[in-house]
Amino acid sequence: MKTIKLHTALKLKNRLVGEVGRLQSVLARENSRRDDNPSKVDAGKVDSLLRTTRGKLVRLKTAIAAANIPIYAALARMEETKSALAFYQTLNTREGVETVATYKDNVTYNHTAYLNREAVDELVASFQEEINAAQDEVDSFNASTTITVDLD
Repeated sequence: MKTIKLHTALKLKNRLVGEVGRLQSVLARENSRRDDNPSKVDAGKVDSLLRTTRGKLVRLKTAIAAANIPIYAALARMEETKSALAFYQTLNTREGVETVATYKDNVTYNHTAYLNREAVDELVASFQEEINAAQDEVDSFNASTTITVDLD
């Protein structure tokens, strides 16, 4: 059993995710070989290490999830605000006159937007402030919270 700060556990989780991906790539590449091209890798050892690493990752993710219960509201708020920010940044805010040439003549259309570019920019700025505040809350929590997890 190991006791670590939550922010350290999150870094470790990302490393384990990367290691699982690397081991999966090696196993996928080396699993089946022609007999005239033998592998220099022990696929059995790679598979065993992959399963062990996955087990560590599951235990770590479980401990992180349990530790995050007190801060979950801020995490959920931040996730949804990031989603809203991404949506509004791609919202079509076209306004004004557009003239389109057709095979017969020119046709003029007038675009109106419920939310114009300035309104969207204000929304995006307010979303970013909300995200920053939630991130500060989460960072503080992660730096002060410890978890105990079995990584053996």
